[in-house]
Amino acid sequence: MIIDFNPGNEQCLHLIETLDGGIDIYGVDDTMDGMMAVRRAVDASLGRDSNPWCLISRKHGISDAVLEMFTPDQAKTYGLDESDENLDAAWEFWCIYSAYPKKVAFKENHIFAFSANSDNELLWHDLKNNSHKRLLDCIL
Repeated sequence: MIIDFNPGNEQCLHLIETLDGGIDIYGVDDTMDGMMAVRRAVDASLGRDSNPWCLISRKHGISDAVLEMFTPDQAKTYGLDESDENLDAAWEFWCIYSAYPKKVAFKENHIFAFSANSDNELLWHDLKNNSHKRLLDCIL
């Protein structure tokens, strides 16, 4: 089920630039909350089964270690419980790809590109995880 999502309502996403054609670029906090905000954007735009990038991909069976990182209220906010999907591997990738500030791009509030890199180079990744130097090359 695709749900409404407004990146402007996410505390971990910060509007950097607005381009023609309804495209907004947001900076993403390099935190677990930032990762979860990007995951919610993917859930809203593409559905819960979509895993376009390893940095936010799900696997079945969330671990106790991840659950312990959240208060019960936070876990409820993020929709996490023991039967939810495991984000442990995603968090490891999230931490590895930290050389360049993370960014995410939306067209009319629908996510279409993500920027993160282990090298100090700006690369955008489209929804098929293809790398591009130009954001507009990510539009399908």
